[in-house]
Amino acid sequence: MSRSRTLLTTVAIVTGLLALPITAQAVCIPNNFPANWLQQQENAGGHTIARHVGQTDMQLTTRLQNQGLNAVGSYPSSGAPYPAAAAQATITAGVAANRNVINNWAANANAGATMAYNYVTAPPATIGRVATWNNANPPAPVVNNTCTFRVVVRATGGGNCYVLTSFPTPPGGAACP
Repeated sequence: MSRSRTLLTTVAIVTGLLALPITAQAVCIPNNFPANWLQQQENAGGHTIARHVGQTDMQLTTRLQNQGLNAVGSYPSSGAPYPAAAAQATITAGVAANRNVINNWAANANAGATMAYNYVTAPPATIGRVATWNNANPPAPVVNNTCTFRVVVRATGGGNCYVLTSFPTPPGGAACP
């Protein structure tokens, strides 16, 4: 059984002559995710929704060509009321599976440090689209479904963090549908 290391912060609230200690636990990845959790990550400084949710194939290939990247990915838009719901479901499933590892890392990480995690959905399921270059001469952009994604977490200090970004990635050796 693995042991989880927990960072505890003690705060004293002074009222007159009485000091009441309050113990708060810093948590990077929570046990329960609120409905707008991914938006909260965006508000903290992330850019998953802005750059990697609801992009069309044309937008992906344009970004691939204009920014000189090897690959760009997008989660599908879920529509109203919360377009990032599908992305959030995928991302939270990934980080929840590594909650203890991420929380232990955040408890000891300096503010600004980042850590990236790569995931393959199990069983393999399409979670988004990714644009890459084909092997033609000259190479041309191609867009395919993928079942793999990356999550990059940034520590903010005190055992806290936020998702800096997450995006679908080329499947590599994964057998995606």
